[in-house]
Amino acid sequence: MKLETPLNTERLILREFEESDFEDVHLYASCEEVTKFVKWGPNSAVETRVFLENQLARQNDSERKDWECAVVLKETNKVIGGCKLKVVEKNIGLLGYFLQKNLWGQGYGSEIAKTMMNWACNEQKIKEMRATCDSRNTASRRILEKCGMKLVELRPYDLFIKGSWRDTLVFSTKF
Repeated sequence: MKLETPLNTERLILREFEESDFEDVHLYASCEEVTKFVKWGPNSAVETRVFLENQLARQNDSERKDWECAVVLKETNKVIGGCKLKVVEKNIGLLGYFLQKNLWGQGYGSEIAKTMMNWACNEQKIKEMRATCDSRNTASRRILEKCGMKLVELRPYDLFIKGSWRDTLVFSTKF
């Protein structure tokens, strides 16, 4: 099921990815600092192209359980990041987001997360939202806390990513 209407905030539009988004997506997806705390990246051009092709192919899936959206800055009409809602259990969603490094610290992360959380609750009938982050990712932790999420679990040595073990913080909020 496609995201029928883009989600609008004062500064951003959250919409389905488009084939023409390649250069903008590759700008953040190929950045080592943006992908530092996650399993994927930094992406090669081929990896970014495969990501976009996969997103385009899944947009019309009637059994769709995840929505990965482009985040567009209204001021420039450029894709500056991405966000994701994945339904992991009935009425439970998992939230994720990425943003170009040069836009960090300007409130965009919280704006993205709050918008996705509202859409998940109102349109997808999600009753609980969860998110995880690397314990060293203080910026992501602040975003989740700003959105009203509470730390509910620490998973020590949870994932082996890019040559080292990651402690994972698990956040949650109920609607």
